[in-house]
Amino acid sequence: MVADGREVMLTAWWVSTFPGLAIVALVLAVNLVGEGLRDVLDPRLGMG
Repeated sequence: MVADGREVMLTAWWVSTFPGLAIVALVLAVNLVGEGLRDVLDPRLGMG
């Protein structure tokens, strides 16, 4: 979808912008979940 939007970027910017934002949101969510799981499950971190 993002690659298809390159052809019409100037006239229909939303064709590639919204799928790109969805990818960014997905990567950010997976990263935050991974860090949260690491904080909960890593016994070496301790509580201060």
